[in-house]
Amino acid sequence: MIFLQRQLIPIISFLKFASSRPNLKNLYPPVKEEELEEHFIKGCGPGGSKINKSINCVLLKHLPTGIFVKCQQDRALDTNRKIARFLLQERLDTHYNGENSIVALRNRSEIEKEAKNAKRAQSRREKLAKYKDLLKQSNDHQIQ
Repeated sequence: MIFLQRQLIPIISFLKFASSRPNLKNLYPPVKEEELEEHFIKGCGPGGSKINKSINCVLLKHLPTGIFVKCQQDRALDTNRKIARFLLQERLDTHYNGENSIVALRNRSEIEKEAKNAKRAQSRREKLAKYKDLLKQSNDHQIQ
C-alpha cells in the first residue's frame, strides 16, 4: 500500500503548464476509469471544522497494479480528485518506466543543476581566496 501526498502549488502549476502543451499530457500512461477504485473519506488535519466534517479526501486505487494515492490538499473535493488522478499518473509512470519516467528525468535535471551551481560556487570561493591571499601579500610588502 503506497500513499503519496505533495504540495498543492507545484502540481497545480504543472497542470496548467501541461494543459497549455498537449504533447506533455501524452507522456503519461493513460488511466482508464474502469481500472480505478475511488473512495471519498472525511478529511483531517489543519483547516478548521470544515475539513473535519466534510468529505473532501480522495483515495484512489489502481486495480491492476495495486497502487494507492491519497489526496487531501484542498478543501474542494473536485480539485482533490483532479490532483489525485495526476498523482496516480505520475506513480504509474514511475512504476512502468522506472528511470525513464518524467519524475525521474525531472529529478535528474534538478540534481545536475544543483551540481553545476555547487561547482560554480566552489570556483567563486577559490577565486576569492586567491584574491584575499594577493591582498594580504601586497599589504605585507607595503608594511615592510
